[in-house]
Amino acid sequence: MSLLAQQKNFADLMVTRGKPATDLYSKKITVARGLAVYRNNIRGAWRNALAATFPVLTQLLGEDGFSLCAQDYCAAHPSQSGDLNELGVHFAEFLAQYAPLSEYPYLPDVARLEWLWHRAHYAADAAPLSVADLMTRGADDWLAARVQAAPSAFVLSCGTAAATIWLAHQEGGDVAALADDAVVMRPEHCLVSRPRWRVEVRVMDEATVVFLELLQSGLCFEAALAALEAQDLAIDLVAVLPILLEAGVWQGLVW
Repeated sequence: MSLLAQQKNFADLMVTRGKPATDLYSKKITVARGLAVYRNNIRGAWRNALAATFPVLTQLLGEDGFSLCAQDYCAAHPSQSGDLNELGVHFAEFLAQYAPLSEYPYLPDVARLEWLWHRAHYAADAAPLSVADLMTRGADDWLAARVQAAPSAFVLSCGTAAATIWLAHQEGGDVAALADDAVVMRPEHCLVSRPRWRVEVRVMDEATVVFLELLQSGLCFEAALAALEAQDLAIDLVAVLPILLEAGVWQGLVW
């Protein structure tokens, strides 16, 4: 067996319980025991990386439940990168199809939110657009302008209250409010952004999230407002604009 074939066989054995090839090298310990050491180390590292990326999911599932889920996920989606920060990229879609947790539809939504939080945390720094930037020109000019989205700003629409669940599990949050299924299972929209050095999660109304999506698609402010009206959605731009600027959703304008 060539060195490349041995390396591939070894890598496959790290994520499966297959039998080792007979010519894998072993001296003082058996091949099976040697592989078990590597498997445990790799699975532990993968599990810890996922727990760091999805801390609220870890709380929701418990340490043992999350470990079992992480093990199944890594068997289906082993790391493809030397950076374990990228390991959880498929976790939300995995949970959406994961039969043992099918009775908890809010879990994939929480995973989507936590993955966006993770992306926002590691996104490139950008100076947020300010009110002064808007005021450099008249209203007609900036209504015709297009935005440059900040790399750390994301919107998310869910069929469950992912943001409320996430916020309830932060310091000072009210977990008791989640005892009401009507709260947990209501559709919700949110904004994830990092205006300075700390990622923030805000529950938003549908119109504001759609408005942000329209702007991110390349429409100018005026066209986005018109498209919003065509969808029978209304937004108080005067009230919302300062909130969006404070959240650091944009890094510039294209006049």
